[in-house]
Amino acid sequence: MLTPSELREFPWASLDWLIVNEGEIQDLLRAFGVESSSGGETLIKELYDAEGFNKGVKVVCTLGAEGVMWAVDGQGVKVGRLPAGKLEKGVKDTTGAGDCFLGYLTAGLMRGESLEAALQNCLAVSSLS
Repeated sequence: MLTPSELREFPWASLDWLIVNEGEIQDLLRAFGVESSSGGETLIKELYDAEGFNKGVKVVCTLGAEGVMWAVDGQGVKVGRLPAGKLEKGVKDTTGAGDCFLGYLTAGLMRGESLEAALQNCLAVSSLS
């Protein structure tokens, strides 16, 4: 993670997508001088309101076992949210989970899927033999 001053100086205007987890959004908010005690959808709204953040960035925030939330327009921010699938036998190891998520998201978007459809594929759970 970049330092708070590096985050403030980051060229946000050249960024199209920001994919983070809930803790990383809180770090970003602190770097922009916003102390948030909120969680969930309020975090994305606060990020779009932060001075210096590019309102045109599409934000996807992973929430672990709670799923994912996203916003694609900083003007009148509408936050979408999808729950994660429930595992029958629980989580054994989360190593690589973020990389896998990003791979599925990128593949879906490259296939021309809508953001919500690509995210649904990221969160799908099927039985493995």
